[in-house]
Amino acid sequence: MYRRPLPATNLEFLSTLMWDGRESTPPGTQKITYPDTGQLLADLAHHAKDATTGYAQGAAPTPAQIQDIVSFETALRTAQAFDYSGRPSDG
Repeated sequence: MYRRPLPATNLEFLSTLMWDGRESTPPGTQKITYPDTGQLLADLAHHAKDATTGYAQGAAPTPAQIQDIVSFETALRTAQAFDYSGRPSDG
């Protein structure tokens, strides 16, 4: 089975956090309803705390630090462009 890399940008369009939903609202695989991103932001905050204390084995971040992490994560944007003509762009 091939899994593509997890998204790290445009997070507000996700319906679950982590590929199997394990970091989403209980019961773990419950979908986040778009456009209600409030629950997604809460899930991202919970994940930031867990990742800092678990993976990084650091001290628990302050609420301000968690807010900074979530703000950074949700500010990342990417877009994809196609060139159907096969020619280089003029820019």
